Amino acid sequence: MFKPTVGELLAGMADGLRQSVLPAVTGGAAQRQLKATLHALGRLQRSWDRWPAYLAEDNADVRRTLESVLPDLRAAAPGSVASLEVITRRLEAPAPDPVVQVPGVNDPGLAAACVLNEALHATLAALEEWLRAPGQNALAEREHALQMLRELYGRMAERELQAWAVQSEED
Repeated sequence: MFKPTVGELLAGMADGLRQSVLPAVTGGAAQRQLKATLHALGRLQRSWDRWPAYLAEDNADVRRTLESVLPDLRAAAPGSVASLEVITRRLEAPAPDPVVQVPGVNDPGLAAACVLNEALHATLAALEEWLRAPGQNALAEREHALQMLRELYGRMAERELQAWAVQSEED
């Protein structure tokens, strides 16, 4: 393990700014900006190591939900199989190249998880758009799918709060 950790480095930077710079900055926009920076550093310190697990869990949950909803919708809406097939093909697309570049992300595995997350969320958005299109209202499976998506969105929001360490806000 590397010492100091990223969290320890961020905490040290925040402490230095809080003890040395903040007292010298009196009021105004500069002080507000410094306080916002300290707040952001505190959040990063508490959350930097949670993101890989967050993305892995989010990717698995979104995929699981889509895979459970799509077959029922395809069976219930034979007239829409072509448009649902497009959404299904997006879900079945190969995993991103492990050497994909994502600005601001240096780890290749994390970058690939980020790209996959964006692709899964785009597929989720396409499904939601299809579900909310005129003419889908008659499907009983539509309501079930929308309920499953609402539950997914709740889990996603909870995961994001945990990943950002929002519950332990101290600043």
